[in-house]
Amino acid sequence: MKIYYFAYLVLTMAFVFMIIIIYWLVAPYKIITFNTKEHKIITPIVKRGENLAYITNRCKLLPLIAKVSRVFLNDLEFPVPGFTYSKVDIGCLVEPIYYTVPKELPLGSYQLKTIYHYFPNPIRNIDYIMYTERFEVIE
Repeated sequence: MKIYYFAYLVLTMAFVFMIIIIYWLVAPYKIITFNTKEHKIITPIVKRGENLAYITNRCKLLPLIAKVSRVFLNDLEFPVPGFTYSKVDIGCLVEPIYYTVPKELPLGSYQLKTIYHYFPNPIRNIDYIMYTERFEVIE
């Protein structure tokens, strides 16, 4: 008789665990919203090795840390090695962001693609992608 209680306990725990996994996979997480279509550029002309400045306008809805990666775009993609981490408090924020343009980047007109990677639970990754307006990289 005791073996049946143990079997029911194991089956119930497995069912609950399965429900949690399904919820983690399909839950509609809304972590951040951007209030503009593109980030506004403050410095439309920037030299290699100097700071590109742009304004971000966003509302953070959940207290999660973002792993941020960036790619410079023109006709080709120039990924920037490494990641930065963004821990922004919950609420709306308009702030300038300063990012150093790599010295190896070829001259030309670019957009900066910023990818925010969020991990709301152990098995899910949610990405938000934002672009800046076009800017010019000069010598």
